Amino acid sequence: MSATMQMQTTQVKPAINNEKRAMWLSLLFGIGLLLASFALSLAPKAGAKVAVFTAPWAVHNQAIFTIARADADIAALGKVKWIAIAADDQADLVSRLYQAGAFLVIDAAILISCGVISN
Repeated sequence: MSATMQMQTTQVKPAINNEKRAMWLSLLFGIGLLLASFALSLAPKAGAKVAVFTAPWAVHNQAIFTIARADADIAALGKVKWIAIAADDQADLVSRLYQAGAFLVIDAAILISCGVISN
């Protein structure tokens, strides 16, 4: 009888492992979809205001200088010195901001709606 019990336990373990693996894979897939949709919502749109993030440890208002180096207009300032809003009608605004030293450039609408930036 012990041989039968031993055989049953070895047959059950792989099924449990497969169920756990499937559960973790579906959870990771769902988290990946959520992160991808969030990232797409932050993507800057052409002609819209963009939020410019620079180094938080910078001494001066680095975001303002970055926007100026990119030859764009400063639309608003953030509550912290390393975030500012830039506006420009040209399609290459985002690439110019990255070339000027921006760490991250996202759509400004989400920051304005959250109150991080006063419009």
